[in-house]
Amino acid sequence: FGQSDGFMGCECENCQKMYDTKDWGEKLWCLHRDLAARLKAERPDVQVAISCYGPTHKLPKSFDKFPVDMIIDMAPVDARLLEGWKKFNVVGMAAWTYFVGGAYKPCGYSPASSFAELQAQNHYYRSTPVTSLYNCGILTAKAMSGPWIYAWGRWCNDENEDAAEILHDYCLYAFGEKAAPVFEKFFRLVDERMQAHSVDGPIDYNDFSQDLSSMAIMAWQARYPREVVEQLTKYFDEAVSLCDKGNGMVPPLVTEFTYLRLSAGRYLYFP
Repeated sequence: FGQSDGFMGCECENCQKMYDTKDWGEKLWCLHRDLAARLKAERPDVQVAISCYGPTHKLPKSFDKFPVDMIIDMAPVDARLLEGWKKFNVVGMAAWTYFVGGAYKPCGYSPASSFAELQAQNHYYRSTPVTSLYNCGILTAKAMSGPWIYAWGRWCNDENEDAAEILHDYCLYAFGEKAAPVFEKFFRLVDERMQAHSVDGPIDYNDFSQDLSSMAIMAWQARYPREVVEQLTKYFDEAVSLCDKGNGMVPPLVTEFTYLRLSAGRYLYFP
């Protein structure tokens, strides 16, 4: 059970009175708790998960036990909440990650998190009760984000693999021996810019009072100033020229880097 993005509570009299609280997060916890109990009675073979997201990205206040064993689906993971959930009868924890780009992040349709950030997060999740992960936004800028998506998969298998070796493998397998060294330079520079100017932070995407457009402009200006874009373009053009003409990895990468280059140039004109 869960609520949609940008949830807005019903304004009818019955819903306003529901569970004797005006807190819609608490209303939803109570409603989903009761629905879980009803479903378990009608279909005892079903395992229920409840979303800890948006207005429910907090612990319930009016109860500290569910009537049935529960899985909590947290988006995003919060260390304080993980500690608080220990007193509840939770049998599993799932979590959403926000490591890759998307329209809802300041990086937009471009790579989002550096190798160092991803590896640190992989270490962290291994210390939590979380056993299931959903990488939200993984289909955005997937060509430009390829090395980092690949690295995340490798670290889920072995958290101690070296980022440089992973990048080397990715470029070799994706682009061939001739182009791989230049593509390594290209992606390493993108990674350095992400590491120097992180866009990960305490952003609540259900809080419409935030000026996300200004945050995006500042992120792009910081990550991709003119001289960086020029150097990336040199690496990219050389690397593409060294690829086999039939390499299917190249066309989507050309499209996405063109978008990045033109978008960075546009943002440079903002004060």
